[in-house]
Amino acid sequence: MFKVNTQIIDNISIHVIDIEYINSDLKQFIDQYFVNICEGDSDSNLEQVKKIVIYFLSSKDSNTKMGATAEFFLHLYLKSLGYKQECLYLNLEEGSKKRV
Repeated sequence: MFKVNTQIIDNISIHVIDIEYINSDLKQFIDQYFVNICEGDSDSNLEQVKKIVIYFLSSKDSNTKMGATAEFFLHLYLKSLGYKQECLYLNLEEGSKKRV
């Protein structure tokens, strides 16, 4: 699903993910895990959470938007490898930078 170039330098594995466009398989994978990545075990529906993320990103500068997007795709990539997510993309703790 992901086009990945992996290199090992000094016993460190570096993964470079190249996403040229979002095809239907990737879109389906995003939609499948979007709520879980953003809110964890939540009763929110996909459209609600997408609106929250759009609202969050609408007030951010371009560097923050790029960083938040990269972080989301990092969570998605790690899910594709079978890793368990231990933090939420939308961190709603008081005072968090990501607080909506």
